[in-house]
Amino acid sequence: MANCSPGRGDPTDLVAQHLVQDLFDMQPRVDFQQAAYEAASTAKLMWPALVEEFVTKRVQNTKHRPLQDYVGIYQSTDYKVTIEIYELPKAKVGKGPNPELLGFKINSLPRQAAKLRHYHYDSWTFIPDSRDDAVRKGMEGFLQLSLLIMNFVVNDSNELQWLEWDLQGGKCEGPAPGLGAAVPPIRFQRVAVYPA
Repeated sequence: MANCSPGRGDPTDLVAQHLVQDLFDMQPRVDFQQAAYEAASTAKLMWPALVEEFVTKRVQNTKHRPLQDYVGIYQSTDYKVTIEIYELPKAKVGKGPNPELLGFKINSLPRQAAKLRHYHYDSWTFIPDSRDDAVRKGMEGFLQLSLLIMNFVVNDSNELQWLEWDLQGGKCEGPAPGLGAAVPPIRFQRVAVYPA
């Protein structure tokens, strides 16, 4: 069960809460079977809500810079993460009106890679094509728009210098609702043009 995700109504947290409730005879009693049904129902609504937010927040008909402007190596020394942004070879470029043109790889790990398509301005996304595509790719934990957008940020000379990715995005759970908005996206410094 520990490998399940919120995209399917993650039961691991409910199981832990149920154990604690029984172990400490906590009151009032929570019906965890009902909570599990509600979690599963809510999970089914995540994809349509994501698609609606994606469409609503996207600024249509914006152009991106030349692809080579984005290509490079970006680092966060605080998180010890390196992201390589690269132009996809023609054979790997996606199809359709908004194809994937760039790719990224985290810490040089082939299994931590994805293709990017233009979202708007200097923002790129790796949103799956469907909920089923998200399940196939193991991306159910990424069904929040802020997690699926990479924003490239310019310096005073209008050159791309940073990549911002809101890996801590989404709603804050627990006793501090609203805290999520106070946590800024992670900023990755551009350290090299790729290939170096």
